[in-house]
Amino acid sequence: MRLLPTQEQRAMAQAVRDALTKECTPETLRESWDGTPQHKLQQTLAGLGLFGLTVSEEFGGLGLDERDAIGVFEETGRAAVPGPIAESFAACYALQAAGSALGQQWLPRIASGEAVASLGLGDAPLVESADRADLLILQHGDELHAVEGRDVQVEREQSVDGNRRLFTVSWEATAQTRLVSAAARILGGTRDRLLLATSAQLLGLARKLLDMAVAHVNIREQFGGPLGSFQAVQHRLADVAVGADFTAPVVARAACSLAADAPSAARDVAMAKVFASEAAEHAAYSALQLHGAIGYTREHDLHIYSLRAWTLALAHGDARTHRARVAADLLSDQIAPRYP
Repeated sequence: MRLLPTQEQRAMAQAVRDALTKECTPETLRESWDGTPQHKLQQTLAGLGLFGLTVSEEFGGLGLDERDAIGVFEETGRAAVPGPIAESFAACYALQAAGSALGQQWLPRIASGEAVASLGLGDAPLVESADRADLLILQHGDELHAVEGRDVQVEREQSVDGNRRLFTVSWEATAQTRLVSAAARILGGTRDRLLLATSAQLLGLARKLLDMAVAHVNIREQFGGPLGSFQAVQHRLADVAVGADFTAPVVARAACSLAADAPSAARDVAMAKVFASEAAEHAAYSALQLHGAIGYTREHDLHIYSLRAWTLALAHGDARTHRARVAADLLSDQIAPRYP
């Protein structure tokens, strides 16, 4: 099992970073926060192949696997890209795994950026960008349904991160919308890919927040010298760096397990979410402390990335929830998890 990215994977991630540095600036994110749709950014991401990373080439995708995708998702996290990025990735897996005519109809459109897909799992999910989605993959009991955006009613819910546009969705499950029924493997695989992409985004956010904190303490002076010259500050930043560096191989292991359809895949993905959530939260709190009061203001860029880190750390189950999943798996349910 190779956990380090290949030269090609590094090059792909770097190309995405270069594009997002130009197209997904803090100014762009503030506009999106205020409700301005980012059509140009959507086109840029589609042009890079982001929406079709693991979609088969016969449907217009790149035909890659999860190991190739995590570096790209890390960069979308670093840039705090708005929209259903992780959700679209998992939705494409569900469409492809189901092998239905719906996949043939929608996958080329999603891969090209012509159509937007989102995902809602669980009994009462909050669905990212449901108001702008052309297709939604929604769970109903043990079934997955593919529902067109025009056939649902949505209601906006509050989020501390204005670029996480969350909605409750009202819809009717019918035989015509059913994508897959009683297929725990596909349902689980869809959820695992959502968690994998979210974990990679959290890793990118942790590294972004670390970079911002390092840059700030090197120019902020206190007691006659840079704040970064103090050992206590250096130790705090070193802890953040260690957290991010320890998270990277855990996320890579989860990607390898999903790509290989390993029996431990669900557990490995849960562990990735544990590490990534804790690393991003630690990075956000540390960066905020080191910036001081200015970090709380909307005018400072820090709030954009720290709020995204906190919201994604809680999304789709927090670290405590997924640590309980890992424990239950390892102990084969002989000992009940401590956490609900």
